[in-house]
Amino acid sequence: MPYDNTIPSASHTPAQDQGPMMSNFYQIGQSYNQDHVPLNSGTNVGLHTQVSLAAPATASPAGSVSVFHSTNGMGTIFNGIPIPFFANSTGDYPMIPDLQGAPEKGSFKIGPLIVNYGSYSGYTPGSLSFLTTFTTVIGCWLQNEQVNAGQGTSFSYIGINGLTTSGVSFVIANSPALVYVIAIGY
Repeated sequence: MPYDNTIPSASHTPAQDQGPMMSNFYQIGQSYNQDHVPLNSGTNVGLHTQVSLAAPATASPAGSVSVFHSTNGMGTIFNGIPIPFFANSTGDYPMIPDLQGAPEKGSFKIGPLIVNYGSYSGYTPGSLSFLTTFTTVIGCWLQNEQVNAGQGTSFSYIGINGLTTSGVSFVIANSPALVYVIAIGY
C-alpha cells in the first residue's frame, strides 16, 4: 500500500483520516523493519539488522559530498552479491576489496590501489607472476617459512632478483621453502 502524503487534512475530522493514517504508520513500520529490529520485538528494538543502499546516482557527487550505493553500474559482485561502493568527487570505489583469483594467488583493489598476493613453494630461484599487472609498483614484500623435520619452523633470507609490473623473482637462502608474496601498486 502506498504512503499517503495528503493526510491528515485540515478540512477532515480525525475519524475521517484514521484509516489512511493507520495505513501510513503500517507502511512506515514495514519499511523500518526491513533494516531494523522491529519496534515491538522487546529486545534490541530499533537496532540495525542490515543497511539497504540505493542504486548509484547518474552524476558524480561534487565537492565534499559522498554517496554510498550498492553497485557501480557494471554489475560488480562478490559471491553473487553486489558489493557496496563509495562515490565522491574523485571517483567511485568498492568498500570491500574486489577479490580476484584464489587463496594461493590473487589480487584485489582498494580505490586506485592494486594488491597482488600469492605463495611459492619450492627450490631457489623462485618466481611469482602477478594476477593483475601494475602500471607502477610501490613495493613488494616476501616472507619465507621453512619447515625442518623435527626442528620446527625457521625463516631465512630472501633476495629479490627482479621486480616488474607483472611479477617478482627471488632467491631463497635455505631451500626448499614456502614464500608468501604481497605487492602493492597502481
